[in-house]
Amino acid sequence: MLGALMLGAVSAQPLPTPTFTNVTVHDPSVIKAGARWYVYGSHGASAWTEDLMHWTQVATSVTSGNPAHFNTFASELSELIDWTHADTLWAPDVVQLPDGKFYYYYDVWTNYLNYRSYMGLASADGIEGPFTDVGEIMKGGTNVSGFDPAIHPNTIDPDVFYDRDGQLWMVYGSYSGGIFILRLDQTVGSATFGRPLPGQSWGTKLIGGNHARIEGPCIIYSPESQYYYLFLSFGGLAANDGYNIRVARSRNPDGPYVDAAGNDLKNVGGSDAAIAPYGVKLIGNYQFAHVAGEPRNTSRGYLSPGHNSVYRDPATGKYFLLFHTRFVGLGETHEVRVHQMFLNADGWFVVAPQRYAGETIAPITARQVPGSFKLINHGWVISSAVNGSSLITLNADGTISGSVSGTWQVTGDNSVTLSYNGANYRGVFVLQWDDDNQVWILGFTALSADGTAIWGSKVAALNAVAAPALTGTPSSQTVAAGGTATLTAAASGVPAPELQWERNGSAVVGANSTVLTLANLAPADAGIYTIDASNFAGSAPSAPAIVGLTSAAKVIGTGEELTPVDIHHPNGNIFDQVLLTGAAETITADAGQVTRTSYIDLDNDIVQVEFSGPGSLSLVLDNASGRAKPENYNQDIDYMKGHAGIVITGATENTHVSVFSVGRATAVNQALFKDTVNYDGIADIAFIAISSSNGRFGGVRTANANYFASRGVTGVYAPGVAFDGPVFVGNITAFDAAQPKIVLGSVSDARIAGGDLYQDNGAAVQVSGITQLKFTNGSDSHGNTILAKANRAVLQENGEDVTNRIVTGP
Repeated sequence: MLGALMLGAVSAQPLPTPTFTNVTVHDPSVIKAGARWYVYGSHGASAWTEDLMHWTQVATSVTSGNPAHFNTFASELSELIDWTHADTLWAPDVVQLPDGKFYYYYDVWTNYLNYRSYMGLASADGIEGPFTDVGEIMKGGTNVSGFDPAIHPNTIDPDVFYDRDGQLWMVYGSYSGGIFILRLDQTVGSATFGRPLPGQSWGTKLIGGNHARIEGPCIIYSPESQYYYLFLSFGGLAANDGYNIRVARSRNPDGPYVDAAGNDLKNVGGSDAAIAPYGVKLIGNYQFAHVAGEPRNTSRGYLSPGHNSVYRDPATGKYFLLFHTRFVGLGETHEVRVHQMFLNADGWFVVAPQRYAGETIAPITARQVPGSFKLINHGWVISSAVNGSSLITLNADGTISGSVSGTWQVTGDNSVTLSYNGANYRGVFVLQWDDDNQVWILGFTALSADGTAIWGSKVAALNAVAAPALTGTPSSQTVAAGGTATLTAAASGVPAPELQWERNGSAVVGANSTVLTLANLAPADAGIYTIDASNFAGSAPSAPAIVGLTSAAKVIGTGEELTPVDIHHPNGNIFDQVLLTGAAETITADAGQVTRTSYIDLDNDIVQVEFSGPGSLSLVLDNASGRAKPENYNQDIDYMKGHAGIVITGATENTHVSVFSVGRATAVNQALFKDTVNYDGIADIAFIAISSSNGRFGGVRTANANYFASRGVTGVYAPGVAFDGPVFVGNITAFDAAQPKIVLGSVSDARIAGGDLYQDNGAAVQVSGITQLKFTNGSDSHGNTILAKANRAVLQENGEDVTNRIVTGP
């Protein structure tokens, strides 16, 4: 999707030009089924899309479609026809109920016998039908005992929704006596399944009455704000009738609903003049005027946008407003439009000024904002007049000049407060596709405390937007302890991108230029460094660069070599023991010997790291604590505790590393262990990063280790390094923003021992240099076998899915 391209921009080029395929569905009601969004509307029209930009028309009338939504409209809905003498349907709602079927809440109003309305229910096994009639829900009008159209509801415009506790509701109504809400029966098999529970009469009134021009209700719950939002259309639907979309909110699905000024809407009714001051008007008639010098002189605008539905994407948290609109100069021609919505700092929805083009809201800095904007004030009136734009300038000093005077400021990652004429407008900045000028621009949308909505769209002639690119990327560095490492990068983009260096996924404080200088290099500086260039059009992270240090000493930093030295292990190795006494150390190994260092991991296992051969190994603990005695072992030694990242530099084919936890199968001294402890038996580490002096390495033996992290790289990162020996890994798991990797130059024996590579954050595992990745049995440090598991990850190399090509195992 385009949105993904925008967020992951890697070259300083104009963002991709979006395209659109439009459809005609009046009064669209949205439902997501599988990968598709469907909208159902008046007269039996329907359409679907998979990206909210390219639509496919399914039906244009009650008798069209393949298959038609109703096999035989006249016979299937004969009760509706008998009551209303209608030959079509009005604004429906389609929902999937607990029995798995799709239910079509259909309705119509006619002036037969002066006033008749009818709402019924039909069901189908599939989202596109055909639907079979279930029967009447309710009807109103002439010959309904006691019915008064100025007091009682018009039984049309249903919207069915679940509240936060899973209770099913229906809000409905148009003009007449107002908008009402009812609880629905959601008990599968009940005689009234999908219909109002008994004893509610018309339900609870929310707004309207005395034939107020209010209709098209839609309610959605926001888990972010914990409010229910009631969307409504005020005015008449024709091009010259001033249709507009408004919203109110409540802590309860059945109200009371209030607007931004705190007005309870229950008693709002009557003429347009009487109802206009109430409800937050989000969008009405508007037109962004052409400004001399812009790329095109097109100046389209909306007339009578309304009868909306709302969708919240549970995966992304994005909110979408779907509605029909007419257009300036095009008469009664209407099409479906989708705009993204955002919650402002006060918990009110604000609507993006331009139609949705795949954008994702992104952080912005004040430096990226200044320029000329077209300002729209939606006001309060219900009128056929078109709100035209005026010009303002958001100046670099935080002032506003032009048609209004005031101030502006960025108040969060993408939040904005604009102040003028005694009001504060709170909202967001968002990247937008200016369809008039066919360019990407910066826009803003905001709302005042009393509920006045304003929009801003940057003048296209004065701006170009290009996603950030890194035209120069940092290279790995190996520096003698106490020396200086210098990482450099170059970036481009419009507006000029913000830069941020990171070490192991955490921001380096104050490192916001193209050069990062690490003076007096110490073990704590070792790690994986990246730089990220970002503007509101996207971000461009660099490939990781490894920074390590060399030393002739056995240990530098916060580590201590223990005595005796040259210990002869039963396995034949001669080793020296180093105890980590702080957060970071760098160790080396004597020729023909092994240096072992120890710490406590987050599961309270003692972890041993064994290093041999040329080069140096830096071990840095994240969230370090201690020193303290190991609570799970009988040992009078004080250890550091934390999550380790390991950097090896200056290595050759004779360099080896292994990581394992101390268990009954790996320890000589069995008295270490407590019978009352249930040992994890697996070492935990974040990553191993390797830089070789000759492009070769011995082996990585970490079959008894699980790699995990919530940021930065997790796994084995050794780009371009050829392994003479094996690369054994227990498992790798990325959480949150972490990036799982097994990046090598080449290896003949790569294994996942007992793990499945399932990624908690859904990321693909980036791999290189692997022709075969075997999923084999593993074991914990107490000798218990961990059976081989099937792979659960997507493995990618240079953007290509290589999972099926390289994975072998169960």
